[in-house]
Amino acid sequence: MVARRAWLRQALARFHDPGYLQEHARASLVAGQFADGPALQAAIQDAIRRMQPPPETAAHAPAWRLHKLLSLRYLDGLTQQEAAAELGIGLRHFKREQQRAIEALDTLLFDSSAPADRGHSPAPPASESPSTSPDLIHLPEVLRAALTVVDPVLTRQDLNVTVSLEDNLPPAQVNPMLARQLVINALGWLIRDTDHERLLVRARAMSTPPRPAVALELEHPTVGRRQPISNTLEQLARSAKAELSIEITPRQTQKLVLRLPAAHSRYILMIDDNPDMLRLVQRQLQRASGLAFVGVSTMDQALSQIRASRPACILLDLMMPDHDGWEILRLLKTYPETAAIPIVISSVMPEPDLARAMGAAAVLPRPFKAAQLNEMLRAIIEPASAPKP
Repeated sequence: MVARRAWLRQALARFHDPGYLQEHARASLVAGQFADGPALQAAIQDAIRRMQPPPETAAHAPAWRLHKLLSLRYLDGLTQQEAAAELGIGLRHFKREQQRAIEALDTLLFDSSAPADRGHSPAPPASESPSTSPDLIHLPEVLRAALTVVDPVLTRQDLNVTVSLEDNLPPAQVNPMLARQLVINALGWLIRDTDHERLLVRARAMSTPPRPAVALELEHPTVGRRQPISNTLEQLARSAKAELSIEITPRQTQKLVLRLPAAHSRYILMIDDNPDMLRLVQRQLQRASGLAFVGVSTMDQALSQIRASRPACILLDLMMPDHDGWEILRLLKTYPETAAIPIVISSVMPEPDLARAMGAAAVLPRPFKAAQLNEMLRAIIEPASAPKP
């Protein structure tokens, strides 16, 4: 078991290095358990997802922390420092928790009761959880983060990447975790078995039916090279509701095209640290035609989301752990990029007079029903979007 866990730690340390994982999957210690590098990567990703505790598990339970730690590190691709900051713990504490998480992952990955065919792990099931529901992402930001993750491989293989970004790209509607992992794996396709080359990556908007898309195009410079799409990349694309294809350019080189669904033009942003409340509002908004939903739990996440795409309306809770809700309202009304966005205070202690005096467009006391939510949003959003006479 000690040797096996050392093998797993090595796999995680080079988790985004396709060449290394290809050889690591063939180690005699795990002979026959993983078909190839992509199958090993997919099996680890699936095991991390299966570590997620049931919804009724308390938010502060250790099981949630271990699952979140592995998700941040190996699904989102964060560094140890970034993941520790996200969890609100110090780096030394993080390393101790990471050791425990890897031990739990090892048990799940090699549990005899797990699916026998680890080489073809199914795509994760759809969920209503805000952590897996479609959010809005800005592809250039995801691409920059993915390039940072694979930078050690680029340096070792002496690869230079030229990035071309179309102006005013619309946001894509896809879970950020899936988007980041999908782009990392697409880059893995591009750099696999490649050395001393200049690579081209392009992001552009596409209006091809049946719906608009944001496309990432990765062109390999080697003429005549033919490399198929891995199972892992196909599974991630299906989970993200993205389209994958390989095209042959006029120069007879391969180009991998990843099409992410472009976001709806309007969405509701909710700032609330209660995941159950985010799930409830998401379900209620499904009845509101044409409105997407994005849920965040901190002010920093909210500002990042707003920079990617301006929401039609913001639902704001007052009882927040990192910022007082009143302070968030004041800041949102102070920043030029958010001052004109309608803000609805949704709380068990709404204080309607104070909320309106500070600039809130409306107050929605809790608890509320779906009909109340949708009626209130229509009253706020539709007049604002109607053409002026």
